[in-house]
Amino acid sequence: MAFVAHILVLNELEQHQAIYALKIQRRRLRDTYNPFDLREYDFTKLFRISKNLALYTIDKLSNVQRLQRKRKNGLSLQLQVLVAIRFFAFGSFQRCVGQDYLGSISQSSVSRCITRVATSLYEVCLSDWVRFPQNDAERKAVEIRFRDLMGVPGIIGCIDGTQVAIATPFHLDNEEAYKNHHGYHSINCQLICDNQLRIMNVLCFPGTVHDQFIFSSSIIHTEMNRLHTQRIGKYFLLADSGYRAEPFILTPVLGAAEGSPEERYTKRHCQVRNCIERCNGVLKMRWRCLSKYSTLHYRPKTSAFIVIACVILHNMCLEW
Repeated sequence: MAFVAHILVLNELEQHQAIYALKIQRRRLRDTYNPFDLREYDFTKLFRISKNLALYTIDKLSNVQRLQRKRKNGLSLQLQVLVAIRFFAFGSFQRCVGQDYLGSISQSSVSRCITRVATSLYEVCLSDWVRFPQNDAERKAVEIRFRDLMGVPGIIGCIDGTQVAIATPFHLDNEEAYKNHHGYHSINCQLICDNQLRIMNVLCFPGTVHDQFIFSSSIIHTEMNRLHTQRIGKYFLLADSGYRAEPFILTPVLGAAEGSPEERYTKRHCQVRNCIERCNGVLKMRWRCLSKYSTLHYRPKTSAFIVIACVILHNMCLEW
């Protein structure tokens, strides 16, 4: 019996040594692999952003405490950011992300990277990179671009909602609030963009919440109503028929008679409003974790941070 016990102890020691050796190997792989050594084309293919934009993002997050390396064998800021961006870009299962081009990183570490980086982008970059026009000069600049491109005056944005699938939030008492009319759990994200596909506003609500309710609850509705009541310019948002027509919200005329002014207006309306459809398509094609073929396996609040992080990166990509 003593001999058997001795063998068991030796086996346990060998297992601990093997685990320790694996950790050392992982750390060496992480320390020796540098994605910035890749060619620009290969780097962009992996992360969907340029090296310069990646370096800018890393620099913007350099003072965020939650991203600082707290242990000797912890992940560097650079690696945390790239791990998260890689996941945003491909929506792969976390284990796949951790085992591919970024060295051996455990699934739990990948999950922490995604959560921390998404939250940090929201806190640090949202106000700089996702901005609805704040003054008349900014409103005029957007309005002129719409008018020059489309020949329609007064437009300063197009609005729509889009569903992003999430895992069933069993931990919430209001879990059913996230089950949308398509039958899956999601968050409903309000997007407002300009004619250059820049997203100027993003809001996230449970999947069952109607687009109109989200807009009516938003600060943008308050701002548009203020501009209208105080007669500050004559500005509009274009919306589909899911929204209520208001003095500052232009919606299509359904069932307009052929050849009528209402039909001509509706055709032009749809042509101009197409930019929000294209914006949503570009956003989800670049950041595939948001696409209908992916599901965010996170709590709703974290999923909302991921959506907003992708919106921020989308806007950054338009300038880099």
